[in-house]
Amino acid sequence: MSRADEPAFPEPERFGAENIPYTAEHGYRACGMTLREYYAGLAMQGMVGGMVGLLNGEPSAYAKGACNAVVADRAVALADALLEALEAKP
Repeated sequence: MSRADEPAFPEPERFGAENIPYTAEHGYRACGMTLREYYAGLAMQGMVGGMVGLLNGEPSAYAKGACNAVVADRAVALADALLEALEAKP
């Protein structure tokens, strides 16, 4: 499992009825979002928070939703860059 696929908020290891751990090796999938999804959401939150609003008294292109795909693509690219940098450092 790559770091990007790790859960953003992992739970402590739990065990099933037959003392089998709830892990990917035993066919269980972690619930919730991945680190990649979490980091992309944080990046998007920062970008949108700084760009949505009024420009000369008129709604900006971001406020009108004209750039949603661009913002989403950049957020994922920033998340991937962060994960790559984290993988490179021991």
